[in-house]
Amino acid sequence: MTLYAEQALMDLQIALNILDGALVLGVAIPSLFLARTVKQPKLRLLAGLLSGFLLIHGLYHATFVLGSMPGLEALGDLSGVIVEPAGWLLFFIFSVLLWRYSE
Repeated sequence: MTLYAEQALMDLQIALNILDGALVLGVAIPSLFLARTVKQPKLRLLAGLLSGFLLIHGLYHATFVLGSMPGLEALGDLSGVIVEPAGWLLFFIFSVLLWRYSE
């Protein structure tokens, strides 16, 4: 692969991560407000966990993009080591509670 092709691929990855982050955060913020209005406690908890996952996953994309910039490489490490596992942990908890509440 040529240097130009590698740079174009990197630019595409950054653009897609920016788009992913914007879309996920755009969905997460209104869903947090909607989750607060739910009256049933179990449903409110599930909606809050799903909204929290979306928020953290959007932050993952943002820190990943920032970590690819010169001088901010530590944010790239932060995204893979802390932010991404935290998001998947929330999603796992959401899945387990959804399974338990559906019985």
